Amino acid sequence: MNDCSTSRMHTGRDPSSEELQVLLRDYDVRFNPEKYKLKHTEGLPLRAASVLLPLFYRNGELHVFLTVRSKGMPSHAGHVAFPGGMRSEEDADAIATALREAEEEVGLDPSKVNVIAVLPSCVVRPNSLVATVVALIPDDFVPKLNPREVEFVFDLPLRRFIEKQGQTVNTYQWEDGVVFHVYHFLDDVSGRQVDTWGFTAIQIAQCAAVIYNSDITFKGVGEQGNNMKSRFNISVTQSIINNIKAKL
Repeated sequence: MNDCSTSRMHTGRDPSSEELQVLLRDYDVRFNPEKYKLKHTEGLPLRAASVLLPLFYRNGELHVFLTVRSKGMPSHAGHVAFPGGMRSEEDADAIATALREAEEEVGLDPSKVNVIAVLPSCVVRPNSLVATVVALIPDDFVPKLNPREVEFVFDLPLRRFIEKQGQTVNTYQWEDGVVFHVYHFLDDVSGRQVDTWGFTAIQIAQCAAVIYNSDITFKGVGEQGNNMKSRFNISVTQSIINNIKAKL
């Protein structure tokens, strides 16, 4: 995995596996099913999907492992992404989907993955309802890429996603006038610029904010910021679902 952390030296100890589970427990749907239950999802043209947000330690500091999707992929081609994909009938749950897809895409052995949390699902274009599985992977993991799906892989320090450097935000407006914000994090990796943005960026950023107890604010839909008390708030996803339902 590429080391691109030389400009962001960090000497403190990052949370352990057990500490990560405690920190993210309040946002884990397995322990808070009613809090994160989405309404009115029946009959919607949304396909269940799951991604793996893989973390690992380098010199005691948490890094996030990411892929760049192959340009021949039918959706999100060339984008920075988590390993993941659509749920299959044989998948028991969101975790099974994320682990199966990660093994197919980058050769990650499911038996060596330590699941930390399953975060609330989000609507991702064009028509997916995506669960994010946060997990620790081996520090010495050597990826074996499936070239049909993955062009290359890289990693960044998790703390990078609560930094303002290289961060931009674009504001858009839906047909019904609702404003939403899309975050971009630009980095140079092995001589090429990568842009981690959208769903991938905000999921990592919110995880980083929780893990490092940051008061950084992120905006989603509308002008209200996502602060420490509203990380992974499903109101944004519920608003999108309600909007889709109203148009059927």
